[in-house]
Amino acid sequence: FGLFEALDQYYSRPGQVGWQSWPSEFHQPDGEAVEKFARSHEREIRFYMWLQWLCAEQLREVNQAAAEYGVKLGIYGDLAVGVARGSADTWLNRQDYCMDVSVGAPPDPLGPTGQNWNLPPLNPSMLKHTGYEKFAHLLRENMRLYGVLRIDHVMALCRLWWVLNDKTADFGAYVHYDAEVTFAILALESQRNRCVIIGEDLGTVPDQARYLLNRYHVFSYKVMYFSKGWNGFQLPEEYPEQAITVISTHDVAPLAGYWTGKDLDTMFKLGT
Repeated sequence: FGLFEALDQYYSRPGQVGWQSWPSEFHQPDGEAVEKFARSHEREIRFYMWLQWLCAEQLREVNQAAAEYGVKLGIYGDLAVGVARGSADTWLNRQDYCMDVSVGAPPDPLGPTGQNWNLPPLNPSMLKHTGYEKFAHLLRENMRLYGVLRIDHVMALCRLWWVLNDKTADFGAYVHYDAEVTFAILALESQRNRCVIIGEDLGTVPDQARYLLNRYHVFSYKVMYFSKGWNGFQLPEEYPEQAITVISTHDVAPLAGYWTGKDLDTMFKLGT
């Protein structure tokens, strides 16, 4: 990772992010040009290694402070649904990803044209071939740092909406993962690392995901904006016991805009 950061410092282009904008001779991490760069830029590489160590030390100190002040669960972390296309993850382990597609969400009331997040998905065949080692390692490394871990778009453990890179999200299709395996690994690592799991289950949720969330006692994610019926907002006692509840999320309007209806005017002006 330190080598990746040093290369990106030298060869990234304005307005572009990641290794895909570098000269082609640096696209393969085990190539001759990369090895030569590593030998001649050891100081810069070690600087980025030091930054990672510094970040780890700060997280350790925050966890320690939380424990001292009675915050038993420690830090609340967030595990993203994917990695950036030009990230160190794809540069170092390209075989684990399907680089010709992006993940997103199908059309729904929140996003009538769907969503394309421009993140390459993990290859389900490669996951199975390697015994889900990468997935387990990903969970383990995050749970090591946090007492509570939110799984962004937890439906990804069952299926993901794949979109070809040059298409909009409404021209996508679901690709399925082995949910029985992914949820079992999630539960196992949660127990091993004593980490509470919250599954962000907003959007189009398959029945299998609901069943497995309940089976493995993964907390659901209830947002006030979406918790409505024919009679208006749900009352607190109507919320499921096994859930974390919030007013809004990063995907929706701030409460003041929502409450006054100004969010609708803003969305109309933006063409959404």
